[in-house]
Amino acid sequence: MCGICGKISNKPLEHNIIQSMNQSLYHRGPDDEGIYLSNDNNCKWFVGLGHRRLSIIDLSKEGHQPMYNEDSSILLVANGEIYNYRELSDILEKFGHKFRSKSDSEIIIHAYEQWGMNCLQKIKGMFAFAIWDKNQESLIIARDLCGEKPLFYTLDNHSLTFASELPTLLKCGTVSHELNKNALLQYFHYQMIFSPDTILKNIKKLPPGHVAVYKNGNLTITNYTDSIVNFDNNKNFLNIKYCADKLIHSLEKIIEPVMVSDVPVGLFLSGGLDSSLILALMAKKQNNPIHTFSIGFEQSGFNELSWARKVANHFGTHHHEEVVNMDILNVLPDVIDHLGEPMADASVIPYYYLSKLAASHVKVVLGGDGADEVWGGYRRHILRPFLRFFSKTAPIINKIACKFSASDGYYASSLIESFKLAEQLAYAQDNGYMPWNPVFSKEELSSLVSIILTLSTLILVNINEKRQLKIQ
Repeated sequence: MCGICGKISNKPLEHNIIQSMNQSLYHRGPDDEGIYLSNDNNCKWFVGLGHRRLSIIDLSKEGHQPMYNEDSSILLVANGEIYNYRELSDILEKFGHKFRSKSDSEIIIHAYEQWGMNCLQKIKGMFAFAIWDKNQESLIIARDLCGEKPLFYTLDNHSLTFASELPTLLKCGTVSHELNKNALLQYFHYQMIFSPDTILKNIKKLPPGHVAVYKNGNLTITNYTDSIVNFDNNKNFLNIKYCADKLIHSLEKIIEPVMVSDVPVGLFLSGGLDSSLILALMAKKQNNPIHTFSIGFEQSGFNELSWARKVANHFGTHHHEEVVNMDILNVLPDVIDHLGEPMADASVIPYYYLSKLAASHVKVVLGGDGADEVWGGYRRHILRPFLRFFSKTAPIINKIACKFSASDGYYASSLIESFKLAEQLAYAQDNGYMPWNPVFSKEELSSLVSIILTLSTLILVNINEKRQLKIQ
C-alpha cells in the first residue's frame, strides 16, 4: 500500500503542512516520498500533493510520485494497484501516449488524458488517487469500485483537503474534532461507520465507486459504477455444475492479475476453506514456493495452526507461524492509531500480529477476507429462510418464556434468549439484514451517545483551557 494526501485552496499553502501530513503516512510507504507544491501567484488556486511509496511494481526511481504527463499539465498521486495496466498501456501507446515508467500507476494519468472521467470505467483494480489538472484548474479524487483503498476528505469555504487516513487530515490544523452523532449511532448499532460518515463531523469518506471534482470552490461527487456493474441473469445459474465451473473460472481470472508484482506475494493462511482455495489457485500460477503466514493462540480452542500447517505442507509453501500471547493493552493504542476511527471487530488485533509477522518477509499478501459475506458463511445467513416461520412464532415463544419465568429461572433464561433471537429475526423479516445484530437497544443508544458527546465536550474544554494557560 501507499499513502496519499493533498490540499487545494484559494490561499497559498505552507510546505511544512503538506510535509507534516505526508510524514504521518510514513508507515504506509517507507520506500520513497514526494511532494508537489504550486504556489504560482498567477493561478487562482494553490495545490499541494503528497505521496508515500511502497514499491511493488517498477521498483526504480521512475515510479516516483507525484507523477506527470508528457507536458506536466496533469499530476497524479495514487495508492493501490491497477490490474489491467498492461492491456491499457498497449491501447494508450497506439494513441500516441509516451510512458516514462513501467509503473501501473502511470496508466491513470494517460487514461485520464485520453478518456477524461470515463477512464474510471476502463481501469480495473483497487485504488484511491488524486489528479491535479492544471489546464482545467480542477482537483479530482476517486476511489475504487469496492472501496478497498481508503480516502478521506474535509471541505470548507476555501479549500478541500484529502488523505488516505483520517488522522492525517488533523495535521493541517484547521479541522474540528467535533464528534459525529450519527456516526456514533451507527457504530453502537452496527459495530462500524458507513461512508460518507466518519467519527468526526467535518471529515467524510469518499464512498466506494465515487469520484469527486473540486473546481471553482465547488465539490461535485458522482457515482461512476452505474455503467460498470452488470448482473448476469443467465438461467444457467440454477445449475450447480455451471455455477461451480463459473466460480472457479472467475477466481482464476481474479488471482492472476493480483499476483503481478516485482516483489514476492504471500498469503495469510488459516487452513480454512477460503484461504486454502486461494493458495491452491496461487500455486497453479507460480512455480516458486509461496510464503504463507499463520498465527496461533495459547488457548487450544482458538488455535488453528494444525490446519494451516497441513495445507502449507500439501502445497509446499515457505510457511511461517507464530504462537502469540495477545498483550492487548500494550498493542491496542497502536492498533487504534492505525484504524483512525472506531471499528468493533476484535479480529483487528490478531491481524495486527499476523501483519507484523508477514511484514518481516514480504511486502504483499493476499487473504480470504470477505468470503463469508459473499457465500453466506455466517449462521445468520443459514437462518434467513426461516424468517417467516420465526416471525409467526415469536409471540408464542414470548408467552411461554413469561410463563416459565415465574416457576423455573433456568429454563426461563434459555427461552427468553430464544425469544430475543426470534424477535430479531421477525424484525429483520420486515427491515432487512442489517438490524439482526444490534449491540444496544434504541434507549441504550440514546444514553450512550449523550454521555460520549458530553465527555468529548469536557475533554475539548480541558484541552483549550490548558492551551490558554500556556499562552498566558
